[in-house]
Amino acid sequence: MPGVRVEQLEQAVVRAIAAERVTPDVLDQIEAGIGDVIADLQAAERITRDTLAKHLAKLALQEGRLIDALAEGDLPVPQLRERLQQLTLQKGAIEERLARTEDSPRYGAERAQAAIGLVRDPGALYEALPVTSRRELLQALFRRLRAKVSDTGTRTEQQRTAGNQALHELSSRFSATEEAAQARPNEKIPGKPAEDL
Repeated sequence: MPGVRVEQLEQAVVRAIAAERVTPDVLDQIEAGIGDVIADLQAAERITRDTLAKHLAKLALQEGRLIDALAEGDLPVPQLRERLQQLTLQKGAIEERLARTEDSPRYGAERAQAAIGLVRDPGALYEALPVTSRRELLQALFRRLRAKVSDTGTRTEQQRTAGNQALHELSSRFSATEEAAQARPNEKIPGKPAEDL
């Protein structure tokens, strides 16, 4: 392999990263869609939390009755203790599930929004990052990035990560829909309200 200047390789990498940019219109639509999905998820999570909280309250009442029965000596102690242990395990499982339901929609939204932020202007982001952080951006965008050096210059071949690939596929669909709308301005496009055309 001929000698290669580091600057030459770095420029090829910057070009490859800059090419991952997705137009702001597409990203705005994706973010709006994410917002709608998150709102739906949060509504469903609220219902789940309410149901779990009611179930937890019922278990607490049952537990209180069993403790009273144990104190009064109305029922055999081994059976009461076994039932109390079962109730304690059920309560613990519900409390754990309640803790998980609060975080899941927000975590998913934050990850999706972070991914969108990476492709708004990845070239500028890459150049603004300290050298020590650039590798993380490369790993977020590409599963593999190879530089091919020849007498005519340096070019790159890359394989996108699943998330980056999904964003680009959405971008392609959006662009195709927009082009179709411009080609036939009076014709309704499936999935788009007439007032959006």
